[in-house]
Amino acid sequence: MNQKFDHLLNLVLIGEQSTGKTNIFKRLSSTGTKYDWDNTSKPTVGIDFTIDTSQIDNQNVKLIIWDMGAILRFRTILKRFYEQASGFLVVYDITDRESLEKIQKWIDEIQCNSQERPHVILIGNKCDLEEERKVSYEEGRSLAEEYGLRFFEVSAKTSENIDFVLKMFKREEVAKAKEKAKMKEKKDVRNRLLRTNYQENDDGDWSKKDLTLT
Repeated sequence: MNQKFDHLLNLVLIGEQSTGKTNIFKRLSSTGTKYDWDNTSKPTVGIDFTIDTSQIDNQNVKLIIWDMGAILRFRTILKRFYEQASGFLVVYDITDRESLEKIQKWIDEIQCNSQERPHVILIGNKCDLEEERKVSYEEGRSLAEEYGLRFFEVSAKTSENIDFVLKMFKREEVAKAKEKAKMKEKKDVRNRLLRTNYQENDDGDWSKKDLTLT
């Protein structure tokens, strides 16, 4: 029997190769708590996905998490996911300054290919490697503020902040969907009232007016 879901969300991990996206992906998956850290994990070739189901505010949520390979020849495949994505985790490596410097191109791709403004979170991975840090927390936060994004440093190795980011994303998306539904309901009520008023006051002049709210 298929379970009914109130919300279907798509979360896409993007960023440069070797930033730790695949290990974050494994932590985010439904078996993430059982994931044994593997420092030799190979970069994703193409696309991988996992499905997370949960209840948020008494709403059944199905979240599909996508791990996108950063290899150039697969970048054209990635573009197909932009329009359907509810949100993105844009990942850089705090021990690799170049990965931060290339964040702009990933954000530009989101802005150019997404029909609606998606939920984008900037992620600085490998915060457990403090002694090897090349990018300060302040630099990451400043870049996120420049683009109006949420920002978190995480560790795929220790799981620090991984679960928090996932729960926050789902809660904010559910809240946004509820607000959108509430606004639509108000608009529908106002349109019904206008149509009723039109029927009661039909004197020949009203037919020339557009009574539907936009």
